Formats: sequence, structure tokens, C-alpha cells
Amino acid sequence: MPGDHKYDLVVVLTSCTFFSESRWEELLKTCAFKNNAYVVLRVNRVGNHKAASGEQWNFYGDSMLISPFGEVVSRLGKNEEMMVAKLEKTELAQARHLWGFSQILNKRLG
Repeated sequence: MPGDHKYDLVVVLTSCTFFSESRWEELLKTCAFKNNAYVVLRVNRVGNHKAASGEQWNFYGDSMLISPFGEVVSRLGKNEEMMVAKLEKTELAQARHLWGFSQILNKRLG
């Protein structure tokens, strides 16, 4: 995600199951922090699916909004739900000023 393009928001669509909630949360918190951007709605599938093999897959939901500081701001449960959130430009500016990862990377690449 590095480079000259600035973005405020990353949308991550997933269909996760098999008890991977904590791994995804840590990965996306790190992604938000290192890019100083919101990871909004790690949008994960909910419900069940019976695979061709007969195996039952249970999608756990756990969609979430993560701040540019890597903190979970809001999250949804395992049912169909809707999140309404306000993304704060001031928080984006603070994170970018405080950490400045993109400026450091651009200096190295430039």
C-alpha cells in the first residue's frame, strides 16, 4: 500500500471461518496502524455453508472498524447487522503526523 497515493480508508472483504478471528483482528490493526488509515469494515461473511465435501462452515462475522492508530473503534457480531460510523479527518492527520510511516517509506523509495 505504500507510494504516493494517499487514501483514508481500506475495505477488506473476507469469508473467514475456522476460528481465525484473533489472527484477522491483529493483522488488520497492524495494517491500519502502519498505513495510518482507517480499515473500515473488515467485512466478513455471516451464516453457514455446507461444502461439497459435506463439511459445515460457520462464518463468524466480526466485521469491524479500526482507527489509523490500530484500535478497534466499532465491531459487529455474528448476525447480519449494520454499522454507521464517522471517520475523523483530524484523527487521520494526527496519526500521519505522529508516525509518518509513508513519508519515511517515500524517502527510502525516492
